[in-house]
Amino acid sequence: MVVLNDIEVSLRVEDIGTGAEVTVLTEGEKMKKEDTGFKEDTFKIQIQLPNGEPRRWIMNKTSQRYYAEKFGMDTKKWVGQKITISWVQQKVGREMKKIFYPLELVKKMKAEDTEVTKKGKTGLGSF
Repeated sequence: MVVLNDIEVSLRVEDIGTGAEVTVLTEGEKMKKEDTGFKEDTFKIQIQLPNGEPRRWIMNKTSQRYYAEKFGMDTKKWVGQKITISWVQQKVGREMKKIFYPLELVKKMKAEDTEVTKKGKTGLGSF
C-alpha cells in the first residue's frame, strides 16, 4: 500500500480569491525544465493559505525578483514571511492563463492597464 498524504497541491485561484495573505513555508526549490515539462527552469515554493492549508506555487520570475528585492536573494530568509498574492489573466503563448503575482504588482498592472485603455490602446488583458 502507498500512502499519498504528501502530495503537493498547487495554488489555485479559488484559494486566494482577489487576493490573500499567505505565509512562506519553505525556501523553495529550483526545478530543471527536463524534470517538469515546462519550457524553462522553474522555482517552486510552499506557502500556507489563511485557512492553514499548504499549497505549491510555481513562482514566475517577476514575482521572484519582487520578493528578492523585498526580502533578499537568500530565500531561506523568506520562510515565515507574510506575503499578499493575487492573480491576473494574461496571454501566455497562445492561451489566456491566470498568473499569480504579489498583490502590489497586480494593482500596478491594473492601474497601468486602465491608463493604457483610456488612451485607446490594448491593455494587459482582462482582470
